Amino acid sequence: MVEFEIYLPCEPEWVCGPLLFFFGVLFSAGIISFIWLIFKESRRIQRKQRVLKRRRQHYSLRDKRHGLPDKKKK
Repeated sequence: MVEFEIYLPCEPEWVCGPLLFFFGVLFSAGIISFIWLIFKESRRIQRKQRVLKRRRQHYSLRDKRHGLPDKKKK
């Protein structure tokens, strides 16, 4: 098996530290935005499921389940 090594020498030493920090910040921001996107999509899916469940349910049953007072017939 052939091993490939990628090595990029960092000639001016003062460039390496900030460059490494910059890529670390970019990586962290990418991970955080990915987690935020997953959370947002899961909330959207849950909201859609709740709406579809309410649409399938008859309106008179909906009021009784949520504890809303029934309208009194005269």
